[in-house]
Amino acid sequence: MATVQLVDLFEKSRFPKGLALVPILLYFPLGIVLCVLRVFIGFNVLVVASILAKKSLLRRFVLRVMCGVLGIVLTTEGMEQRDSSVKLLLSNHSSVFDHLATDLIVENFMLLTKKVDKMIQWLMGFVDLGYTLRDAPVEVNIQEYCRDSPYSLLVFPEGVTTSGKKALLRFQEWPFRLGLSIQPIAIQTSRPPFTNVAISVLGSTYVSDIFWHLFVPYTHFHLKILPVIRRNETETTEDYCRRAEKLFAEALKLEVSNFTSADKAELFKRMTFQPPVTNQHAQSGATPNLGSDSSLSTSPTLITRGSLRSSWRSSSPEEDQRLNLMTQQVKEVLTQVPLHVIKRDLSTTRDVDMTITNLLEGTVAYTPEDSAPQKPKPNPMALSPVKIAAKSFSKSSQERHQSFEERKKILIDTAREKYMMKHGMLGTS
Repeated sequence: MATVQLVDLFEKSRFPKGLALVPILLYFPLGIVLCVLRVFIGFNVLVVASILAKKSLLRRFVLRVMCGVLGIVLTTEGMEQRDSSVKLLLSNHSSVFDHLATDLIVENFMLLTKKVDKMIQWLMGFVDLGYTLRDAPVEVNIQEYCRDSPYSLLVFPEGVTTSGKKALLRFQEWPFRLGLSIQPIAIQTSRPPFTNVAISVLGSTYVSDIFWHLFVPYTHFHLKILPVIRRNETETTEDYCRRAEKLFAEALKLEVSNFTSADKAELFKRMTFQPPVTNQHAQSGATPNLGSDSSLSTSPTLITRGSLRSSWRSSSPEEDQRLNLMTQQVKEVLTQVPLHVIKRDLSTTRDVDMTITNLLEGTVAYTPEDSAPQKPKPNPMALSPVKIAAKSFSKSSQERHQSFEERKKILIDTAREKYMMKHGMLGTS
């Protein structure tokens, strides 16, 4: 079987090509009228459903009516597998209405992973457990919620939507570190052949996805309740996560890719990046070479996880200047790392924090250079060298993260003292 490429996981165009577009054009006036009616009716019903108690029969009836109005057709499978004592729900993600579809069969709130307006948070059924805050104890909050709340918590381990046709994105591991039993729910979506508008496309917004949901006659959601999974005593977090991925892949008849939600963001940047045409090309009239590293290449077979980041190489003076600036930023923190090593890794990651992490954790090998200044005279207030290398590479991701945070704090404190010393601020602090 051919290797799944990153572009295979997402729809790049909202509409089909060729004759399949004709029925959509004929349906377009009716779709606009239907969308307007659904906006007015659906909003009022959504407000009423938000006011009513979540477990009330009246609310469930109102939600069913709303789904009919919004064109959401729901079918279920495996309801006997549902364990009401399990509060953590995991599902693949292919639509902005995935939460609404699952809420019709299992009352739940969805974990808030992005900052949204309070009104939207209330209407859409989000629950804020500190995921968007930097230092919040998210995992502890989720454990307490699942223990004390009468409602389930819905989490999408992929992090972003996919087309749901080729493969799954690699699951994030943090839900599997909670030590909780998990109720998997596999979701499959489809639309009528004569209005086969893509449910979600690469780079689409929340509003545009909702618009096309309201535009088409209906969207079919098929929810399959899978057996509850529990972590074995001898099972690592990664093994537990991989087992859940395999369970979803078998239920949906998909593959599991090696790509993550971050790769989707990088792919979108790559496909929208327009490098300037050089004077040589402009004068000669020659067409630029769009090889495997070109950001304009549209061939799906050329994009793999390894080549995705390598394609982000400097192609203009502005990019060179930005790369040099990031190199100096890393050099100010990690003075013992050679400049050419920093620049080489930055040309791949395009991210200062990621490069610092790679250097601190030993992902990028290098020979330390003497960071002591040669020309300036010795300063009696100079700071003593700081040892930042980890003693060993821990097998636990949680321990590695803790070690990284400790070394990061040391580096920041050291850099602050150097800055204050350079500008004569130590005596006044």
